[in-house]
Amino acid sequence: MYNTIRLAIACDHTIIRKAISDLLSRSQELKVIIDVSNTAELLKNLDSNDTPDVLLFAPSVYEKESLSQIRYHHPHIKVIVMLMQFEPYMANDLLELGIHGYLSKRADTTELLQAINAAAVGMVYQNKTLTDTLNWRANHPLPSHAIQQQLIFTENQKKILQLLWREKSTKEIANEVFLSTSAVDKIKQQLKEATGTKTTLGLIKYAIEQKIILL
Repeated sequence: MYNTIRLAIACDHTIIRKAISDLLSRSQELKVIIDVSNTAELLKNLDSNDTPDVLLFAPSVYEKESLSQIRYHHPHIKVIVMLMQFEPYMANDLLELGIHGYLSKRADTTELLQAINAAAVGMVYQNKTLTDTLNWRANHPLPSHAIQQQLIFTENQKKILQLLWREKSTKEIANEVFLSTSAVDKIKQQLKEATGTKTTLGLIKYAIEQKIILL
């Protein structure tokens, strides 16, 4: 028996929100439990209702502060951001916040469902927008005051970073590098601490900037 993915939808365009809700409600694997128009309503519902597995956050304009509040108060919810269009600086902010995917509001149903299913199991949805953003970020280094000291990685650490980009699970990574799953988790945490990153996506982004992962 499958596990139902519980969804929250926050979108200030009523027609779009209702269309998305109606569309997703047709799937037996998905259940929309929160359907609101703004961040204040969303946070109120998140505090009083069952926590959703995935949030579709689709504002009409870019709302970094609102998204920051959501991530701060409910860090365990997997967030997919939907906007009409993306600029590299916006997408870079979203990566820093640890979102699990972002889509254009022009995305088709198949891509939306793929993103939801990936996020629900803790995977970052890798579409062209994500790849383009990481590629842009790799070619636009941080200002000199923000550049971290370049670190030296072992071959095992490099391989683990490359496998993370390929969306391998901890168990799959452990099998490939001949370590226990707990050892892989420990290495991932050590890498985050060494690079000053907080999320797996942040760690991947660092590895791309340092040319450990090649797009």
